[in-house]
Amino acid sequence: MKQKLLFLIFFNTLLGLALNAQDPRFSQFYTAPQLLNPALTGVFDGEYRINVHYRNQWNSILNKSAFVGYAAGGDYRYNVADNDYAGFGLQLLNQNSGDGDLARTQAHLNGSYIKQLGGGSYGGPDYYLAAGAQLGFGQLSTNWNKYWFSKQYDANSQSVNTGLNSGESGQNRSGTYLDFGVGLLWYAVFDEKSSIYFGGSLAHLNKPNISLYDNSNENLYSKWTFHGGGEFKLAPYLSLLPNAYFTGQGPSLETVFGTSIRYSNGDWQEFSIRAGTFGRVNNRLDKFNNFESTIVSLAFEFERWMMGISYDINFSDLQRVTNSR
Repeated sequence: MKQKLLFLIFFNTLLGLALNAQDPRFSQFYTAPQLLNPALTGVFDGEYRINVHYRNQWNSILNKSAFVGYAAGGDYRYNVADNDYAGFGLQLLNQNSGDGDLARTQAHLNGSYIKQLGGGSYGGPDYYLAAGAQLGFGQLSTNWNKYWFSKQYDANSQSVNTGLNSGESGQNRSGTYLDFGVGLLWYAVFDEKSSIYFGGSLAHLNKPNISLYDNSNENLYSKWTFHGGGEFKLAPYLSLLPNAYFTGQGPSLETVFGTSIRYSNGDWQEFSIRAGTFGRVNNRLDKFNNFESTIVSLAFEFERWMMGISYDINFSDLQRVTNSR
């Protein structure tokens, strides 16, 4: 099996929700397969894959307190029998947000089994069904020294006195939790430049307690996701790569949809360029009609390497104070 190394660095100014009971969102969700669906573990042409992501959110209004996130993952595909495969992966995630340094760290082990349903020696397209699961842990933490509470307001001096007793107790919980999720994926490969896939996943099935206080419960919402995409050849060196997902977590709903165009020079040492546009829609109160942002992306591929960058143009109510950044 030919070894492949896929290295991705993506600068995402994503504009999704980042509450302590919500998962972070990546604008280029299709480049973080193990975060999207554990069934995508090992689903690639090659033996192993590595990806790295960086994002920066709301820097235009938060400056040094902007939401910053990092993700890194690697997975390995093993040929079990004939055209059936097993996938094994590790996914790491860290995000830090706000003046209080609210930080979230996650580490998951992913596993999948990829079963060929048809094709291969039978002729025609290759059809596969993949099932995956993830098991890991996370931790939510914050810097309590950066907060002050109402009891620390000195009315005499009309100022905050952090030397006063805050009246808050039970701030010693580590915020560490176990986490479990599952996923399914169906995909078909027609040729080297033509494929299609559909999948779904359920994350945080155990609804872990992420409270920072002792004797308190703050459960992480379970999350469901449906996603699909593929690659469709338009010309010998030109193809279309549509991608979309729809997800819900607690009261929040979000969908991202769009497409990229990929041009390749077709040489033995292949060089390709991808350019894409996507839209993000989410709910506000009880209505799913908030067009929040447009995502523009550009990526370069050279043989087994790929590097990309994306930027979100803000169309929500915050565009007045962010100048759409």
